[in-house]
Amino acid sequence: MMISNLPENVDKALRVLAIDQIQLEQYMDFLRNRTFRETLLCHAGVPLTRSLDADPIRRLWIASQAELITPSVPIHTEEHASFRTSGGYTLNTSMPQMKAAFVCLREAWPQALGFDPLFALIRERLQAANPELIIGAENISVLAVRLMNAYVGSDMIELAPVPTTFMSFVTSHPTACAYARNLAIIGPKVVNRRHEIVWLNPVQQALLPLLNGTRTHNELAAELALLAEKDRLMIRQGESTLGDAESIPGILANALELSLQELAACALLIG
Repeated sequence: MMISNLPENVDKALRVLAIDQIQLEQYMDFLRNRTFRETLLCHAGVPLTRSLDADPIRRLWIASQAELITPSVPIHTEEHASFRTSGGYTLNTSMPQMKAAFVCLREAWPQALGFDPLFALIRERLQAANPELIIGAENISVLAVRLMNAYVGSDMIELAPVPTTFMSFVTSHPTACAYARNLAIIGPKVVNRRHEIVWLNPVQQALLPLLNGTRTHNELAAELALLAEKDRLMIRQGESTLGDAESIPGILANALELSLQELAACALLIG
C-alpha cells in the first residue's frame, strides 16, 4: 500500500500521472494486479494523515510469532538475520534492536508487549551480550519506525490498543474462558481470546470444560481418569487404545501437563 515500497522510477512516474490519492491508489492496484480493495469510510470532518507516523506504535501493544530462522547469527551484531511468520513471510534485518525485538516478542508469544517494556527487554538483552553497546533515545525512534514499517508491509507483527486478556502460563488452579469451555462440550472446535479457531485433541476437549478455576492439577488428572474409566475418554498409545486401569492415571498425568501448556499457548487460559 505504500508507494515508497515501489522502485524509485515507478514512484516518480506514479506521482506525475496521478492527480489525487484515489487515482494514485488505482494505479497501484493496476501495478500489483490487486482485484479487491477494502476501503475505510469516515466522516468528512475527520483529518486524514497520509504519511506514515510511527509515534502511535509507542502507545500500542505489540505481538509477533515470527521465528528466527538463522539461529547462528548473534543478535547484538550487525550480521543479517532472518525471521519467518507462520504465513511464510520473511524479514531480513541487520539492526540489533530489531533482531532483539523479534526474539523478545517470540518469547512472549502469544502475549503482547507494550512498546516501553519491549524496549527495556531489548536493551537488557543487547547489553548482556555487549556491555559497551549504547542504546539511546535515537534508537527508540528508529525502532518505532522499523516496527511500523513491518506492520504496514507484512504480517510480521500485530498491533492492539489494549493488552491481551489471557495467560501464557499455567497456574495451580487453571481457568479457561467460559465461552471456550462451553464450546468444548459441544465439539472439538473452540474460539480463543485472540478470536481464532482452535481444534482440540480428545484429551484437550475433555479437559477444557473442567478448567473453571476450582480444581488442582491432581484433581484434574483424577477427573480425566474417571472419564477414561467410564469410556468417555479413549486413551491411545501409538496405534493402540489402552484399557489398563492401572497404567491410565500415569499416562493421563503426563498428558494433562502437556495439554495445559498447549492450551496456554493457544490463548485459552485466563487464570
